[in-house]
Amino acid sequence: MSIALEYFCTKTGKPIEVDDKPLIETLENTAAEYLYGNDVKWSIGIVYPGISTEDDLTKHQDKYLQFSKKDRLYFSDKPGLRLQIFDEPHFGAAYGSLLFGECEYFSEVEDIKVLIVDDETGECGGILPEEQALLLVGDGDGRIDHKLHEQLGNIPSTQFQVRGIIKSQEGINANQSIKGTLAPVNLSNIGSGYDLVLSKSQLGKGRKNKLYNEKTGIRINRQTEVEPGEYTLTIGIGNRENARTLEAATGAQYWVGLPEGAKNDALPRVQERLAQLDSIANDPRKVALDYIQRVERRLAGDFKRETGTKLIHDFDLDDFGDVINEAFGDNDTELMYQLLKADLEGHLQIIETPKVINFLSEHLQEQYRDCATGRVIKFQSSMLMTCNSLKDWEICDRTKPEGAKVLYHRPPVGNTNVMAVLTNRLLEGEEVNPGSIQLNRRTAAALNSDCDGDKPLTALAQDFPSTTQEIQFKTQPENRYPESVLLQKAAYCGSFEKIALEAAHDNIGIVANLAMKAIAIESECSQIPANEQRTFLANLSANLARCASYDLPKEAEHLRELLNDFSEYNRRLNFENQSSNNSFQDYLIPLQEPELNNTITSEQVSEGLAKARQLFHHLSGVIDQQLKIEGQSGKSALRSDPEVIKLCTELCAYPQVYALEDRNKKWAYLDKPIRSNLHTALDLLVQETNQHFESNVLTPRPLSQFRDLFKDIDFNSSQLEIATTYKQEYEGLIRAAHDIKQQVEINRHQPNLRMVAKSKKGNQIEIRLNQKDTKHHQAYSLNKMQISLLKDKNHYKTFAVVPGETTINKRGEIVPAKKQLGLLAEASISENKETFQTLHQKNKSNWIELGKLDIDINPALNSSHEKAAFKLAYEYAAKTRENIPEKERLAIAAAMWNLSSKRVKEEYDINKRAGAVFAIFGEEIKEQLNQLQFTELTVVGTHRDASEHKGRAWKGEKVPIQIELAPSYIDSSSQGRWLIAEGKKLGMLSPSYAQLPINAIAKATITSEASTGVIITTPKGNSIDVNKLKSGAFADVDWNKQVYQAIVTISVKPSRNPQKPDIGIAMIKDKKLGELKPESFEKLTAVLKAHNIPIQGYTVKGKITAAPPSAAKVVVDASTVEYPQEWSIISQNDINENKLLLAQQIQANRTLEVAPIIHAFLSTQDKTTVAGKLNTVSWNPQTQEITLWTNGSSNPKMRVKYSDGEYQALSIGNTIEEIEANGLSEADVQHFQQIAPSIFARIAGKQSVKIDNNMENSY
Repeated sequence: MSIALEYFCTKTGKPIEVDDKPLIETLENTAAEYLYGNDVKWSIGIVYPGISTEDDLTKHQDKYLQFSKKDRLYFSDKPGLRLQIFDEPHFGAAYGSLLFGECEYFSEVEDIKVLIVDDETGECGGILPEEQALLLVGDGDGRIDHKLHEQLGNIPSTQFQVRGIIKSQEGINANQSIKGTLAPVNLSNIGSGYDLVLSKSQLGKGRKNKLYNEKTGIRINRQTEVEPGEYTLTIGIGNRENARTLEAATGAQYWVGLPEGAKNDALPRVQERLAQLDSIANDPRKVALDYIQRVERRLAGDFKRETGTKLIHDFDLDDFGDVINEAFGDNDTELMYQLLKADLEGHLQIIETPKVINFLSEHLQEQYRDCATGRVIKFQSSMLMTCNSLKDWEICDRTKPEGAKVLYHRPPVGNTNVMAVLTNRLLEGEEVNPGSIQLNRRTAAALNSDCDGDKPLTALAQDFPSTTQEIQFKTQPENRYPESVLLQKAAYCGSFEKIALEAAHDNIGIVANLAMKAIAIESECSQIPANEQRTFLANLSANLARCASYDLPKEAEHLRELLNDFSEYNRRLNFENQSSNNSFQDYLIPLQEPELNNTITSEQVSEGLAKARQLFHHLSGVIDQQLKIEGQSGKSALRSDPEVIKLCTELCAYPQVYALEDRNKKWAYLDKPIRSNLHTALDLLVQETNQHFESNVLTPRPLSQFRDLFKDIDFNSSQLEIATTYKQEYEGLIRAAHDIKQQVEINRHQPNLRMVAKSKKGNQIEIRLNQKDTKHHQAYSLNKMQISLLKDKNHYKTFAVVPGETTINKRGEIVPAKKQLGLLAEASISENKETFQTLHQKNKSNWIELGKLDIDINPALNSSHEKAAFKLAYEYAAKTRENIPEKERLAIAAAMWNLSSKRVKEEYDINKRAGAVFAIFGEEIKEQLNQLQFTELTVVGTHRDASEHKGRAWKGEKVPIQIELAPSYIDSSSQGRWLIAEGKKLGMLSPSYAQLPINAIAKATITSEASTGVIITTPKGNSIDVNKLKSGAFADVDWNKQVYQAIVTISVKPSRNPQKPDIGIAMIKDKKLGELKPESFEKLTAVLKAHNIPIQGYTVKGKITAAPPSAAKVVVDASTVEYPQEWSIISQNDINENKLLLAQQIQANRTLEVAPIIHAFLSTQDKTTVAGKLNTVSWNPQTQEITLWTNGSSNPKMRVKYSDGEYQALSIGNTIEEIEANGLSEADVQHFQQIAPSIFARIAGKQSVKIDNNMENSY
């Protein structure tokens, strides 16, 4: 059973589209489908506060507004459906959403016996004594017989939230809705036996014995309510959600008013959790395991998963099924859980993919945020049911011991008045309903609870002793906040279109945050250290004195006397700072100012803070009353008083409470921590969290490194084409969903419709229309407009001529009137920046006239569209996989993985998520994790000085290997994975190919790759390195087989990039051999220039041999792989130490290469110190040390000790900077290798060529 709802914009009439297709949401198992059947076409329209009009909701052909919930307006293609279930229009806004809640099932049961009881009086048509009847029902809950409960397929003995419909039938004059909860019990021995016992509060919402005729406006008295008594009925019943006992977060709203509880109970738990995060944050495996463990705890209850994301506020915990789901984000929870678990149990093959690392980083972010806001402290959440056998302030919670004290609260909590310490009483002889807790009706009402699906939070008081004492103290009559009253609901009036617009808007978020802020300021007055109290009171008094001059609304009139006291405090503390400007900032005392007006004593400061506590204590009661009003906004026309909220906002203007302001920011604990500036309970948790937080601790690897995951799976061109199509279609859907998500973020506080204004030439701009900025009353009705732009700082305001209206300009001329449309979108400013600058210069004005443009208005988007768009993408993935024949799935999965993991630019590659293949072929990925796929590794840099196997040619030897993280030989500021062979560094794993986890050990065969370059050696021993042979004419020559002789000519190819050096080309008889390595070309150019020899056309005769191999292939024996117990992510200190070790190692390798040459050179001289043009070398016979300096420097370039025929490199510095600034370079090594033949020839008694002497001495 399902219905499809197509989204559209009520302002423009346009469908909401995702990837150029209408956005359609499918709802399964709803009361609407049962009541109205499948022949009704449904749509969901959205409205915009302050913009939408009643006319917008009536002008759409074949779309009749029937029901609404906030900004979700339900339209049908048939009129009059609302009157089939509700007597009056406003019930369509109050209860209409009951019809569209998805259920696990929705079934019709026939001829069942039903007893209906008035849950306030117990009256049931005289069937049972009233006292007995009241034991069966409560405010929002009833009972279902075990047999019917099981017949419907429910979990045995488990209470559930119900949605139901009773259609008109004998004894029932009008269709009735059913809501609330049902608990299974044995009803066979109640009276004559029943299948259902329903409370009157569950039944017939929207029935008041008056039927409203929308056409005539006449109310007709008619019996539409169901009277208490016994019935035999046919009923449609749906299970919305099963009762479950789950872990549930407390959060900022709970702890903000409990500073002692936060300090003594919450903080130790936060510290314990932060210690765990310290131990796992750098290890993706441990973060994944942490995620898995939390999922398994949360999945202890079988909740109905939904798709999509939204921001979770501490006060919005009514539907815990959604809270649990949304904690996982927009990923497929079950799939990610399974993939991570399989990878941890296997070979850690996908844990460093960008998608998984991004997912784990978000998990870490959530953990730090939970620590900072107190959400890391978990209570139990269970579904509430009524038990009038209990005494007041008793609870029946079968997960806790008899007689235990139990902490209780039902979110949202305005203050501690609705928190309680209850006594647990395990009732004998009562049915046991797992997942449920019980209160009597009076206790539930006193604690802001009812039984229509509420899931309060409980905990053993003995586990939270300070919290328990604090709640007991604060709920004593003399310490309670002023009591707020749950006002009688007020009916919306007027047409249903008017009602829907009014019901779409509420301020519950604003008021709830304001309630927390008032409590935080009250707490700060108690917690602030003595040395900060005077300054704090001075600034607080300045703000409160400003507010004392206001006319107070009657709800806050009792605060007048306290506010007047702060006028006196302000005068005495801030006398010199007062001015006539009514802005409290003018009164503030800088925190760094050590002395204030000392006309007030320390005792009086304490008295002032006590009065401030009293003021904000009473203010919290005022705000809580407004919060209760907002809490009923869906069912009542009452709203919080704007004047009261304005006053409360002004009173809470100082101090700012950053711990509250930042807690839901997207960047919090991803890029930077939450700010803290006070001493409240929340600041205590934030400050502790901030000491442990590190940003960007998990780093993904480029997706191309994971290319071999499906390496042995073949696919054909047809399967590749299919994979390409699926990938593109899914990515189009998910990209559109993310675009909608971005638009929703922009529209979060103020919806922006998007006006596209296009010229005849096709140029266009986008203008954002909203309630605040749009002043043009025809903005939404014209299809052409005369548009102008006005530059205002970094923004552009857009204006349009109002047809038929004129005004008089500054010169007294009558001109067409212009009104503001809105602000130009940032993208339009960026795209037209140069054009706008030209027009400004031409007009010499901030105004730009764009002329008459064609207008098209696009819808604003909200969180419902975002949720539906993501759901559409995930449904596409599921259906796509189902439609692929099972025998072809693995091949198409391999093809899509191949497409997704192609190497591109690394800065892009590192961010590729491969979302399509994960979404569609998660099961196939999981299968590949069963065995190690990444067995073929490529090691590069084996010819480098940093390699401890430099010069070795590997021929397939099987040796032990290990993967180690160390500074890169290319850039010591970055880390690289090194392969250690036989205990020595061989080289770094190529960043383009497969990797193994850090610290993994195994056995592997190593084979050096064929050389990719050659070395030209001149008769005098000088060498020139040439690479990129594949681009030359001799690409097929195997240079390893023999030594070749040739005359090589150097040609210079100018670089296309002026910032890069020219390129040296080695030519043999006008045919290209390859390109000179940059360092070799640079050195040769310098030497020839010193002798006035041009590089262009320089000819040299020499031997051509293969260069030493620079890379090696490593084939891992998968059966020998052992994974590390600890993921070796190096700390900053270790990183610095390893960088120093690498620099010292490179310096030592270079020293050992040139030391014999320099030593030989010194043996040909008659003195121990020889100075050249660039360097000076000396020999110390006493210490047997050789030292090389750059001329003019006191820091040695090389130090080496000679003993017993061996050379030992000595340190030239204690820091990386010293070694890199003064040590030997690769060019130094090449130079000494070039002059070595002439030096050794001289030692042998041969005459050296003059140019060689010059080269030696010039260096």
